[in-house]
Amino acid sequence: AAVLFRVVEKFSPTLLIDEADSFLTDNDELRGVLNSGHNRLAAYVIRCVGDDHEPQKFCTWGPKAIALIGKLPATLADRSVSIRLRRKLPGEVTEQMRLDRARELEPLASSAARWAGDNLSRLAAADPDVPAELHDRAADNWRPLLAIADLAGGAWPGRARAVALALSAEADD
Repeated sequence: AAVLFRVVEKFSPTLLIDEADSFLTDNDELRGVLNSGHNRLAAYVIRCVGDDHEPQKFCTWGPKAIALIGKLPATLADRSVSIRLRRKLPGEVTEQMRLDRARELEPLASSAARWAGDNLSRLAAADPDVPAELHDRAADNWRPLLAIADLAGGAWPGRARAVALALSAEADD
């Protein structure tokens, strides 16, 4: 946990966390750091540092993707857009994702970064309509994604809202 909040403070990374089922369940401090990064205004932890144990505020804001077998702890799940995966069925055909060829995705990443940079002020000012069926935290989780879809236009606004409802409305079902 101490390394995580210091890395987020210093580098503002996107966290891609895999195998979380092996360490997250029994680590209250790490879960607390991840939980704290949900809302930009409250995305910080305070820790004592140095020989004088001076309180210092560390930023924990940033995008995160957490993969695990099973379910996220409830506090993290409530702050998440959950996508449940399943194994490929015997008759399904997929293209293999080879890590040694990940550089093929660099043009897509570059285009996405350029689009985000070009539209940052419009996204920051956006206030998208959120389906009423989403409870408060789910609405908060989906608001930035819906803003992106609205700005992209075309079929994206409708698709994004349909997916939000499919994944997050009545999340207890």
